[in-house]
Amino acid sequence: MELVFGGSFDPIHLGHFNVIENLTKRFPDLPIRIIPCSIPALKSRTSASFEQRVEMINLSLKPFAQIRFDAEINIDQRENLREGKSYTVDTLESLSKEFPERRFVLVVGADTLKSMNQWHRWKKLSELCHLLVVNRPNYKIDNLKELAKSLGFSAVKGVDELMVNDNGCYSCLNIEEVDTSSTEIRKNFTNGLSNDKFISNDVINYINNNLIYKQEL
Repeated sequence: MELVFGGSFDPIHLGHFNVIENLTKRFPDLPIRIIPCSIPALKSRTSASFEQRVEMINLSLKPFAQIRFDAEINIDQRENLREGKSYTVDTLESLSKEFPERRFVLVVGADTLKSMNQWHRWKKLSELCHLLVVNRPNYKIDNLKELAKSLGFSAVKGVDELMVNDNGCYSCLNIEEVDTSSTEIRKNFTNGLSNDKFISNDVINYINNNLIYKQEL
């Protein structure tokens, strides 16, 4: 089994890092596949290029890799190899073909559930993966079970049961919440405000040296 954590990562920040760190603690024996989106399907184009975002992920994870050398974390760039918009269902189908013996757990924030029925071929998702829902700051979903069910995913009692069930199940992972967003961080860079509480110094230096978000506004 493998955990799949995707996103624009424009830029990667402490909130993303917090999810990754908690995944390694909760599932120490499972590899984590980080998949940066190439061309978002439901959002505007990213401010940083794909190559820049991959480099920022690498810089952000470097100190973590030195501390947790046992954690298997891979940055998968397959979405940049496809033309057109990046669709999660296409990525999961590609992974399933490449690793037919492996099951995948798609890690999403709780706020994502309400928009997943807008995703391309979303009805296919429950055939290709499990779902692990991570809580988000100040975001409560009272009808989580109903939302997941409407997407084709059935609840299991605990996250460990995802490992022993076929695709189409979901569970929740509650972690300490980090209240930040890539949008706010980009605005801070544009306005010359500090971001040292939200992203690593290596990433800050890379962004400043490459003037990535200076023309955001």
